[in-house]
Amino acid sequence: MPRTVFIRVTLARRSDRVDLAQTKYPSPQMAEWIESELPPEFVWIEETFANRDVRPSGNLRARGETITRIANYFDGAPIATRTLQPAVVYATLRDSGAGTDLYIGTDGVGADMSDLARLVATVLDKRTLLVIGDER
Repeated sequence: MPRTVFIRVTLARRSDRVDLAQTKYPSPQMAEWIESELPPEFVWIEETFANRDVRPSGNLRARGETITRIANYFDGAPIATRTLQPAVVYATLRDSGAGTDLYIGTDGVGADMSDLARLVATVLDKRTLLVIGDER
């Protein structure tokens, strides 16, 4: 039986403000920020892995397709993720910018790409947070 080899895998799950505050941002200040800034329920992208043995570069070219598939699977729920990788911010804004809220972290990742986002603000964390498709 042939072995399946994945090029890229994205792990995503349903989440909400309380879950995110408890599992990813344990500070009281972040819990308040999450309550005021994020939609009540969303899909959280935990991680995206690329098999660089199969494809050494270009693994974010299909970021928009990945986001669309996740949105479709989760019935159009907003999608949220955080990162310290400029390439992830760029690929997300390139493919979903008009519908993306960009919350720039204290490390400043993505600040130079803010013109591609729908909304630009800051977050009390070193990682930049992206929220796609929040139509509140």
